[in-house]
Amino acid sequence: KAAICIAQFIKDPNYNEKLKEFEKLDSYGMNNRSDYVHKFGWDKMPGEEKADPDVAKACADGIEFLIKK
Repeated sequence: KAAICIAQFIKDPNYNEKLKEFEKLDSYGMNNRSDYVHKFGWDKMPGEEKADPDVAKACADGIEFLIKK
């Protein structure tokens, strides 16, 4: 599910802007990256009614990994 979330993040029409915003956020605490992922709904899987917080965390971790590459 995290891979789907990351793909949804990458396909966002404002990807470059969102990536810059994401990089400025903390991994934990207020304004954290998991909350950012959830805010835009990338953690909500197609066909599901609500998002899973575990997916948001795994997705944020995956995006962090992509940034560090």
